[in-house]
Amino acid sequence: MTENGGRSVDNDRDALRRDRDQVREELRETVDELAGKFDVRARAEETAHHAADEVRQRAGEVERTVRDRAGQMQTRAHHLLERAEGRTPEPVAAGGRRTADLLRGYPVPAVTAALAAALVAWLIVRGRKA
Repeated sequence: MTENGGRSVDNDRDALRRDRDQVREELRETVDELAGKFDVRARAEETAHHAADEVRQRAGEVERTVRDRAGQMQTRAHHLLERAEGRTPEPVAAGGRRTADLLRGYPVPAVTAALAAALVAWLIVRGRKA
């Protein structure tokens, strides 16, 4: 083509096309980066997944701790029960077993009697305060 100040017009067009293509590529990369930063839904989902994983992990740790403590308390309760049974005189233990058997056979009257006793105790305490 014709010369324009020592350069050909075709060379200028090619250079402009290359510059345009390079700017388009850079602009597309910038837009992709910005879209990733402003994708609130995706970021919120990612945060929620991380939080859920952390909660699951901590719940597992708490469950293991509770199970360990429950086992320790159960062992201690059995030990204390054995000590109490060993120190309780036989006539008292036999009376306690008979009472427990009787209460298991008649739960409603037993509960009613316990509530009545609690009511009487409450009335006595209330009367003393007045």
